[in-house]
Amino acid sequence: MIDLETVNSIKIIGQLRNKKTYFTDILDLFSTQSEEVIHHLKTAIESKDQISIYRLSHKLKGGAQSIGAIELSKKCYELEDWSNSQENTTEFKKADEILDSIQSTYQTSKTMLTKLIASS
Repeated sequence: MIDLETVNSIKIIGQLRNKKTYFTDILDLFSTQSEEVIHHLKTAIESKDQISIYRLSHKLKGGAQSIGAIELSKKCYELEDWSNSQENTTEFKKADEILDSIQSTYQTSKTMLTKLIASS
């Protein structure tokens, strides 16, 4: 669910920069941006805007990868892939289901990352 190698790399960067709160700062930024993107994804799905769904899921996927939230990244890829398929132009229920999974995985990932920060 969490790529520990990525987490350790972030911690090392913080140590090299002599900044004890580096990982916490990165997680806070990721959380703020992710919650905003998820909100916009809900709106895009409600308005059946496949282009925005693609763009937003791609953005969230990149953020998740950069902080080591691999499972979240996979869920975002699933929505990104869904939005890129011409066959899904009328099947937005699936997009809702994937977004629900993204929200759940986001919360779990955030909790796990917070615990990793606390243990270091």
